[in-house]
Amino acid sequence: MDNQLPFPFEHQELLTKIEVAKQKGDYLQALALAEAFYQEYPSLANHYRLVEIYLAQHDEKTAWQLLQEEQEAYCQSPAFYRQFVDLALKQHAFLLVREIAYQKFLTKEEQEEILALLATAEHYYATFFQKQLQEKKQSWQVCLMDSTPIFTEQWQALCHQITSQTLLEIMKDTLPIAKNQWLIARCMELCYRLHFELTLSLPSCFGGVETIHTKALTLPNDQPYWQKVGAYLTTALANNQVGHYELLLQEIQIQMALSYPFTPPLAPEKYARLLIQAYEIGDFQSEKEAISEKEKQIFQQIQLSFAQFQF
Repeated sequence: MDNQLPFPFEHQELLTKIEVAKQKGDYLQALALAEAFYQEYPSLANHYRLVEIYLAQHDEKTAWQLLQEEQEAYCQSPAFYRQFVDLALKQHAFLLVREIAYQKFLTKEEQEEILALLATAEHYYATFFQKQLQEKKQSWQVCLMDSTPIFTEQWQALCHQITSQTLLEIMKDTLPIAKNQWLIARCMELCYRLHFELTLSLPSCFGGVETIHTKALTLPNDQPYWQKVGAYLTTALANNQVGHYELLLQEIQIQMALSYPFTPPLAPEKYARLLIQAYEIGDFQSEKEAISEKEKQIFQQIQLSFAQFQF
């Protein structure tokens, strides 16, 4: 969605009518006109015009819901990120504000300003909403100790109205003993997005315990291991077995999301070859480096683990 679109001169009259209706307090008329204008000219500026009408009515809840419909666009917009931040703080969406503070387009001064506003808002919330924070912490602990995957709505609820400090405490205290691999993966990605710097010893979905330095993490799609697996599949299948290639790409996307930040204890090329064999697409035993029986067993155990994670 573009941030701005030039308005033809003949539409200035409609914009004026929207403003006049808003000034008169005829918000239903203003909304109807603004919605029609937005449908014809879908820009972020025109979307925010709708938000402003709800804010004029002191209906911050509906305004926030509307902002969330275009959340990604607002968070990445130099023109509108600040309006989003202001309302997000009022809605106690602290983690979201912290993520916005690290957008690359922000200057150092802008980033420091957002982080200062966030610190003030979080301090206020931690002071006056201690019971709510304790209940949120308990909800996190229950979910982390339960191996059942959770759905998007529940994840969003966990991430809402929780301060950075409370989340850090959860990461340090409960994550190392967590049983929910789905949540471990999401928490590690959250650490990356929020620029948390932690060193954690976590139970790996591939067995044992691994030390994770969150500062060294990448986004799941940027992990070198899975990029190498994908590159091998591209070379082996993309030109002559497109259907199988797309199927396996979907499979590694799922596996990558479930196992993050851990990677299989097999060389990327061998893992890709074993995936191909598992789907009976081809036999690559004739290649230079053979796959041992032990490696096949490890691969089979990994696939069984992934099958248990999925629902």
